[in-house]
Amino acid sequence: GLFKQFYIRGQGGDPEWKSFRFASYEGHMKNLPHEIETMRHSIPERIFKQEIMAEFTDDGALFRHVDEVCSLSSEVSCNKDYVCGVDLARHSDYTVISIGYDNKCVYIERIPHMNWSLQFERIKAILHAWNMPRVLIDSTGVGDAFYESLAESGSNVEPISFNNLNKTNILNNLILNFEKKSIAVVRNELLIDELKNFEFSILSSGRVRMEGSSGSHDDHVISLALLFWGLKDYVFHVKPMLDSIGKRSNVREHGVVREQGM
Repeated sequence: GLFKQFYIRGQGGDPEWKSFRFASYEGHMKNLPHEIETMRHSIPERIFKQEIMAEFTDDGALFRHVDEVCSLSSEVSCNKDYVCGVDLARHSDYTVISIGYDNKCVYIERIPHMNWSLQFERIKAILHAWNMPRVLIDSTGVGDAFYESLAESGSNVEPISFNNLNKTNILNNLILNFEKKSIAVVRNELLIDELKNFEFSILSSGRVRMEGSSGSHDDHVISLALLFWGLKDYVFHVKPMLDSIGKRSNVREHGVVREQGM
């Protein structure tokens, strides 16, 4: 953008301009190297390069290790504490449901275009088949009424308002999971295609916009992001703890007791 043009101008292209670049290691955080290294492992690489290393990041694909992460075999429903992410159809999009537990997404379904009452009944049937999981749903716009109907039907529903900050945090959480390969996702060709075509661009305001590339959908990506936003306490807190202490107290057959707000 314009800022980079001025920076290049100050790198010798114009004698009246001078530009400098200082990473956080050289700036106000230079006496906090441990905190910087902690950030390196807790935020997406693209953001670390831009905000900490003061590097210009080009627009481009966001998700890494897609084929490796999305290689899980499908599972049938059994008695686990499932979480569900639901992205509702808008305009030409599809409604997509992702279901998982611990650090896994084990089921994905895309609901074809149909009226809202039929979609509602299909979603209820899926939730009942998967032991009535906790549901995170984008409640923006039409999702608000849909959320209320699901809640009235007895589902454990958590509405998520997709403002710019919430959407960025939820997507960054998924991006970081892929970078760390800390999750496993059932193989789904539509999802893989969306992940590989999901890009970011820098707006003139400096804000980052994340969306599917021109002509591609992002329903599967948003649904998956909502799922792992609901599972993030397990993925980023409980799993590392289990790795460090071994199977001692609070251990169950498939992991450890999840404590909300750890």
